[in-house]
Amino acid sequence: MSTAKARVSSFGHERDNKPPPSREDRTKKAKGHGYSRDVAARGGPKPQRKPGKPPGKKEGEKRFELVLEGNMSDIPPRPRSMVRIFLSSTFSDMRAERNALATDAYPKLRDFCAQMGLSFQVVDLRWGVTAEATNNHMTTKICLLELENCKKVSLGPSCIALIGNRYGYRPLPHQISVEEFDLFREEATALGLKGLNTLQEWYNKDENSIPPAYFLMVCHTRLS
Repeated sequence: MSTAKARVSSFGHERDNKPPPSREDRTKKAKGHGYSRDVAARGGPKPQRKPGKPPGKKEGEKRFELVLEGNMSDIPPRPRSMVRIFLSSTFSDMRAERNALATDAYPKLRDFCAQMGLSFQVVDLRWGVTAEATNNHMTTKICLLELENCKKVSLGPSCIALIGNRYGYRPLPHQISVEEFDLFREEATALGLKGLNTLQEWYNKDENSIPPAYFLMVCHTRLS
């Protein structure tokens, strides 16, 4: 006859007087059902943070300290909410096309972007390059800076090029390295090319530049 004792509960059913399950038994049971709460609650192995999730508190504080120190290399990119397009073409032979875009296409594109929660901008430098910038030979630099800015901030396309039968604007380089300029001058002298004196008059060597280079002089300094 078994020595196990039994008692009658308040509901009239017999219940074995067994000891409560141990922590090891509960852990095994939880693992058998696919759970690991008991392990995590008692300092067990914690799951690794998956890539793409927001950084933890310590990592965020570290980034904040780097920003306070002037280190901006780990700053997340700003969310883009703009479609900014740089329009590139020759001015004289594409005037009708540019005007048609401004009157017919841009308003519709602006309304469409507004429905998507975006702003729409077009950079057309036929009105944006001043005479002073042209005299200072800054036209190409301004165009390239605006194009780079459009690439950075635009959520969609960033450049439209209208190409016709004209070659377009071909400016002289605003800056030439000392090595390249000296080599060109030596070759031009050996070949007996004309116009070398004019080249030397318009390009001035700047020793304070790092590295030293030849710069094209401003127009009004030579033509006034």
